[in-house]
Amino acid sequence: GADLVVNLVGILFPSGRQRFDAVHAEGAGRVAAAAAAAGVKALVHISAIGADPQADSGYARSKAAGEAAVRKAYPDAIILRPSIVFGAEDEFFNRFAKMALVSPVLPLIGGGTTRFQPVYVGDVAEAVTLAADRARDDGDTAGKTYELGGPRIYSFRELMVLLLSEIGRRRLLIGWPF
Repeated sequence: GADLVVNLVGILFPSGRQRFDAVHAEGAGRVAAAAAAAGVKALVHISAIGADPQADSGYARSKAAGEAAVRKAYPDAIILRPSIVFGAEDEFFNRFAKMALVSPVLPLIGGGTTRFQPVYVGDVAEAVTLAADRARDDGDTAGKTYELGGPRIYSFRELMVLLLSEIGRRRLLIGWPF
């Protein structure tokens, strides 16, 4: 009896049977096929900024494969590609904050120059709601892909400096190659 499906299942790191392709590609395709079979009016699929079948990252390649699987099963799906999502229980900032509580150094992955445009979880939730409502009302979001980012771009180094300021810690920041 549902008229909307939102698929936001994803993993940041493979572990055990939870592999990128299984979760991001195969799982997303199954959700989309089930939504199409059930006749739901709108499907919103959460992917990731940087999803690209040619990416160096297995994560980004699997997200692109998931988008393709979703489009094949449910062509009118709305795909949202958020940047790093932050909020009370996020997996990115909280991981580094926990690290900063026990370690005297924080790694600057890739030297700290990689750029990010973090987006607040509440804004992502609002985008899901708006896209779904518009798809059900007039269909103008159907089949479209939207990239979601916050108002500012930061280097990885800047994010770690901001994080340390927020948690009241001083740590040595050391460049760490990919």
